[in-house]
Amino acid sequence: MSASHPSFFEPLPTSAIDPLDAGVLRGLLAQARLECELEVVQQIDSTNSELLRRARKQRLEADRFLLAAEFQTGGRGRLGRNWQADAGSAVTASYARRLHCSLATLSGLSLACGLAVRTALARHGVPADLKWPNDVLVRGRKLAGILVEVHAVDTTTTIVIIGVGVNVSTAPSAADGLDATSLAAISMLEASGESAIDRCALLADLAIELDGHLDGFERAGFAAFVEPWNAAHAWRGQAVELLEGGKVQSSGIAGDVDRQGRLTVNTPAGPTLVLSGEVSLRRLR
Repeated sequence: MSASHPSFFEPLPTSAIDPLDAGVLRGLLAQARLECELEVVQQIDSTNSELLRRARKQRLEADRFLLAAEFQTGGRGRLGRNWQADAGSAVTASYARRLHCSLATLSGLSLACGLAVRTALARHGVPADLKWPNDVLVRGRKLAGILVEVHAVDTTTTIVIIGVGVNVSTAPSAADGLDATSLAAISMLEASGESAIDRCALLADLAIELDGHLDGFERAGFAAFVEPWNAAHAWRGQAVELLEGGKVQSSGIAGDVDRQGRLTVNTPAGPTLVLSGEVSLRRLR
């Protein structure tokens, strides 16, 4: 718990299970030779919001910082959507990394982070697919989401903040037209307050894979990740709608993504390349 930010932290609700252990996490990160600052808090508004505040106030001096919370009162997803999970029922964390990249070179970053989350889950025997641009699906249901935010330090350096939420023991209400699932449901476990997946081990692997994928992105941008992302593309070849501001803008067949992370949608008027921005994707059933 950070004494310098007392207004954001409150006692952990008694319903929380298997609390994250900062000591265990530090040991797992050290084994992987990942040197990063680590903070585990019990309650916060949003891990992404907190790291973004620190970055803007020049109080995020470490090149790598992992902030995890047992409970978020104002968890956020893409396009300002609310993301809530019961205390101790999920992995909710943000990983901040200082990259020698300008804002203009970050196209496709959220997709690369999706591949990192997919790889971390695979380490725990969970096969996942990716929905453009930032959802992680298992058997068509949303297991995890990613929120990427950035702060430009100068013209050549950017702090990227990657928020990850993974449903562990319970699944929140469906969002963005997707049914939700959890690791417990995938493992067909009873709702006993326990999971076959250790949250500390999963969180450590998420940080390790995010850092490794960010290394690759810093070197070559999204180009190195195009082929593996398209191979994991959950809705490739399926009929989809493109929405902006909640309104359908067009529809067509989802194709591949390109070297900038743009999604090809084959519409009746011809192929369209879509940047994430304010656009969301919905499958036509």
